[in-house]
Amino acid sequence: AEPHVSDGPAAQHFEFDRTPVDISTVQMRIMARRTVNVTHGSIVGAADPLPDSSVLVIESVTQGATTFQQGADWLFVGGQIDWSPNGAEPAPGSSYSVTYQHKTLATPQNLTATSLDVVGSVAGTLIELTYRHKLRRIDAIVIDADGQIGAVRGVPHQREPAPPVIP
Repeated sequence: AEPHVSDGPAAQHFEFDRTPVDISTVQMRIMARRTVNVTHGSIVGAADPLPDSSVLVIESVTQGATTFQQGADWLFVGGQIDWSPNGAEPAPGSSYSVTYQHKTLATPQNLTATSLDVVGSVAGTLIELTYRHKLRRIDAIVIDADGQIGAVRGVPHQREPAPPVIP
C-alpha cells in the first residue's frame, strides 16, 4: 500500500508513485469520521455494537447536552460501547450519538493513470493506495538486412528500463 498523509476531508490531489497505473485495480483506504445514532440495550450496563467493524478512535459519546466520559462512563471493547463502568449512561432503550474514526474503502475521485483525488479523510491520518502499475520498457524498431521492419523488446523495470541490445 502506497502511504500518504491526509490534509483533511476536503479534496486532496495525489500523484501515484509508480505510473502508469491500471485504474481498474485502484483501491483506497482512508480513516473517515462518522456520527451514528445508537440505541442503548434493554438493560443497565449493556454493550451496544457500532455499525462499522473497523473503528479505531471514539471521539465522543453524547445524548442531548450530556457528554459521557470514556473510562468513567463507558469503555470501547470489541467494537462496542460497553456501559459496564458505574458512571452515567443513557436510559435503556434510548438513543445516543457516537462520533468515531474508522478505516474504510473510499471511492477515488478524478481517477487517471497517474493521479487521483481523495475526499473525506480525517486530517493527519494515513491514506493507503493499492494498485497495479505497468512496468516501463524501452523498445527499438529495427530494419534487418533484408529490409524487414521489426521490434526488439527492452528489459522492463520499475524505475530505469534498459534499452535493448540491437543485433
